[in-house]
Amino acid sequence: MRRFSEQQQAHRDLCSGRRRAGLFLLALCLALGCSGDPALRDPAARENTLLDLARQAADTWVATVKPGQNDWSWGNGVLMFGMGNLLEETAEGRYRNYMIGWIDHHIEQGYYIAFSDSCPPGIAAARLYAETGEPRFREVTRRIWHYLQHVAARTRDGGLNHKGVGTVSQLWVDSLFMFGIVLNEMARLEGNPAYHREIVDQIEIFSRHLLDPDADLYRHMYDERTGAVRPEEALFWARGNAWVFATLVEVLSTLPPDHPSREDLETLLDGMAGSVARYQHDSGLWHTLMNDPGTYLETSASALFAYGFHKAARLGLIAPQYAETATGAMNGILSRLYRDCQGGLIVTGTSHGTSPGNRDYYASVTTGDQVPYGVGAFLLAAVEMGGRPAPALESFPFRRECPDHPESPESYAEYVERAVYRLGRSDLEGAREDFEVLESMEPHRGEGPFGTALVDFAMTAFRVFDAFTRYTIEEITWQDFRETLRSESIPNLDRIRERCIVARDDPGFSLDIPVLLLNLRGMYTPLNDLSFDPSNTRAVLLVLDVLDGLLHLLAALPGSPRAENVRILSTIRT
Repeated sequence: MRRFSEQQQAHRDLCSGRRRAGLFLLALCLALGCSGDPALRDPAARENTLLDLARQAADTWVATVKPGQNDWSWGNGVLMFGMGNLLEETAEGRYRNYMIGWIDHHIEQGYYIAFSDSCPPGIAAARLYAETGEPRFREVTRRIWHYLQHVAARTRDGGLNHKGVGTVSQLWVDSLFMFGIVLNEMARLEGNPAYHREIVDQIEIFSRHLLDPDADLYRHMYDERTGAVRPEEALFWARGNAWVFATLVEVLSTLPPDHPSREDLETLLDGMAGSVARYQHDSGLWHTLMNDPGTYLETSASALFAYGFHKAARLGLIAPQYAETATGAMNGILSRLYRDCQGGLIVTGTSHGTSPGNRDYYASVTTGDQVPYGVGAFLLAAVEMGGRPAPALESFPFRRECPDHPESPESYAEYVERAVYRLGRSDLEGAREDFEVLESMEPHRGEGPFGTALVDFAMTAFRVFDAFTRYTIEEITWQDFRETLRSESIPNLDRIRERCIVARDDPGFSLDIPVLLLNLRGMYTPLNDLSFDPSNTRAVLLVLDVLDGLLHLLAALPGSPRAENVRILSTIRT
């Protein structure tokens, strides 16, 4: 409407001095149908914006992933952080419904807070509680706060460890974002200064151990037992530094102006901004090791940096010219967007789960499409920069050839193809349904029974992991853990073994799985190029026998002191 009013003013000015010419131009304009901005007459003609791309990316996820298929973990928590920002910007109820469906699924199934990585789902819970007042959402953030204050292991100077009993004395840079953003949301929405006090203290502790003062950037991990940091060389993991950068921006956006640590955090952010911008590639993206151009350019870190730079510049936390750094980053990110087989918008080039390591390890971490936290990071950046022009959806190329299987398979081969395709999309439920159909179609062939067994084995392993984790944080007793093994895990393993025997005894059995993607319990790394036949199924049966023996042994162990049991179970898990 602003553009239309400007045209009206121009006509009035023209009429005041040159009335005849003005009337002529007005008549010409009316004759040609000139009635303001064409986008106001035809919504399809409106210029596409980054907010439109955010909608399209979110709608693609909502259309292809059921709410309950999103795990209760860090990656999906970041996804919902981005979707929550989109909800706040657009007030479109489908995103609210999706987030509620996700959280309610996990409330019904049971969730736990046992690591820093368990905390990001609380971001969405905090916002939903603020909007709805529903106590079940507040209970999520209450449990997170209880974990951080009373359960989580800490270093001697109070640093919160990363992964429970597995990393008791270790600080991972990821954690600042994982528990920091939800604490910041709780502080923003509830006004309790204890939440800000905790996250500010953690930033100071983590910076003491992980910040390289010469580079103004962070290493990945500090181990209090050895005093070592990883990587040992002065190499800086992009996404790890992006986690910190985004956290600093979020905290400073809500921290009171008179907070005693505010100036220190602003100085820290400003130093990081200069260092991060210095390593930006000409494409606008950042290498996965920021200061090693021999490593690949990575999407999720670049999106988090785009979000952080733009928001910080908009709020006056850093110099305004850094908004151009965000613009360059977004230009690079747009080159990582494609259309999927249904024409939806997908995000590519996100590195999978990354542990502390050396240079060659970081360079070898695989990348993938539609990784939850990569999509979430894009949503954060695209919503933050939402008013900017963007290419239309139709201008993005298709990512790959679409699968050959029909939408409704009929033949045995078509069901195999769809089941394998679903495994590559982390749709374990759908894949299992297809494998069960194969079992019913031809019970003596191996593909159906083995595929079902494969999915069941993965789910059984996660159930054992969940029970073990609940035991370590004292949610269940040792007797409860043993009962889970006896009543669920061991019987499941017996049924899995029976199905594998069918595959072993089928001389024509062959199952090739290009990608098995689990996306559960923070495992966002695919298993590639799996191939099974009767010969290696014999090896699978041997492994099952060993695991069966271990589970029977654990189920028979008496109630030893918790520390001893945790040590034994951690050794077995490793």
